[in-house]
Amino acid sequence: MKNLYLFLFLFLYVQNGIAQFAPNFTLVDINGESHELYEYLDEGKIVILDFYAVWCNPCQVNAPGVEAIWEEYGPDGTDEVMILGLEGDDDSTDDEVADYAVDYNSSNPQINNTEDVMDLYSIQYYPTYLMVCPDRSFEPYEGVGPTAIEAALSFGLGLCAPYLDLELDARIFEYNSSTTLCSEETTPNITLMSMGQQALTSVTIKAYLNGDLQSTTNWGGNLSVFESESVLLPTINVSGVSNPEIMVVLENPNGMTDPNPDNDMQTVAIEYGGATTYETDSIRFELAFDNFPQETTWEFLNSVGEVVLSGGDYIGFPDFSPPIDTFILLPKGDCYTFNIFDAASDGICCAYADPGEGYWRIYTDTLEVIAEGGVFMDQESVIFGIAGDDIMLSQNEEKPSSLSIYPNPATEQVIIEYGSLNYSWEIIGLDGRVYQNGKSNNSKNTIVNISNLTSKGAYILKVATKGHVDYQKLMIY
Repeated sequence: MKNLYLFLFLFLYVQNGIAQFAPNFTLVDINGESHELYEYLDEGKIVILDFYAVWCNPCQVNAPGVEAIWEEYGPDGTDEVMILGLEGDDDSTDDEVADYAVDYNSSNPQINNTEDVMDLYSIQYYPTYLMVCPDRSFEPYEGVGPTAIEAALSFGLGLCAPYLDLELDARIFEYNSSTTLCSEETTPNITLMSMGQQALTSVTIKAYLNGDLQSTTNWGGNLSVFESESVLLPTINVSGVSNPEIMVVLENPNGMTDPNPDNDMQTVAIEYGGATTYETDSIRFELAFDNFPQETTWEFLNSVGEVVLSGGDYIGFPDFSPPIDTFILLPKGDCYTFNIFDAASDGICCAYADPGEGYWRIYTDTLEVIAEGGVFMDQESVIFGIAGDDIMLSQNEEKPSSLSIYPNPATEQVIIEYGSLNYSWEIIGLDGRVYQNGKSNNSKNTIVNISNLTSKGAYILKVATKGHVDYQKLMIY
């Protein structure tokens, strides 16, 4: 499956903040052995899903790190972990998968023809490592190189909550609402889950603001083990509250005392500073360095605290480098936090910058200044909102089919596939600079030579046609 689709609102837009619940599957490996996900989870095992392709170089590089986890925690070790190698390219044969396992010393079960499971988990690129905990929650882990992926997976193993197999257990699976606000009101939303063998039919849900009770909700329903439901709670006003913090607590499941109170409460800190919301289709971001560019990093966070876009790694940039000046598309109808950091705790202006240098500035598309700064110590932040719904096409504009690129990760070249014959493309670094660009030649497929991109890591592929723009993450090794 070389054509892996990655649906992004923008740049490095990641998970939506809601804890993910692993769907079950059963697959047969190349040796004829059957593997059911939930069967392993019910045994109390943590399951690592290693999505790879036999031709994927980063997969090959990382294989020793995965094997180290298997040897320590698999059947010949502590027997706490099952690792399933899931080959996702539908052109690969069982013999090629078997050869891969031998060549890269991968002794865990190897499974071919996993396209349905890749779709089930929305796999976007190779390698992808998902760690599924016994409670059915899962998280992705990343690492470049055997040492890095081994460390990442080892760290994740320590975070997995065990499944306790209780008769009754109500759980707050996740707090789903925004934690960064551009209005003074928020409506808490939680995912309620039953973790016990007895069906959950009732529970009392209390919401507090800085310790003061705001609402009591008596929920009723019927949730079997591992079933969940989103529950919307009454709106809370945080205006005038210093350092607002919302706490949601479950009480009296089925009219009884919960035998496992550890998962009955979640507390979230709320960021609100009377932020202004702007009408704009994009924002313009400028960053002028002092004479220590390597000390500067920055990030944009959405309302649930996810990093939407970030920059840094300016090692080797000359002193007083030309300012970064780029346009960024952010989904409408959300609230954002911009953070800029200086590793030396002296900001970017003005002791170590020429007059007029060392600043950051965010504009609307009409050049209205949203925020600016530069004089700070270790960190400076601002909250702002973008009004409206996400950009929609007019009725006369047909949205192209999904953008895809392969291979991804790539080393020498990539192929762009797009649903239009005429489009422009750009490869953008996380510093906002355009490193390569071009146009299609009356074809939906474009081959791009990337061998001149000597800096390895994450880039953004931007593809634009009249009335529509798509972005996709591109990893280059």
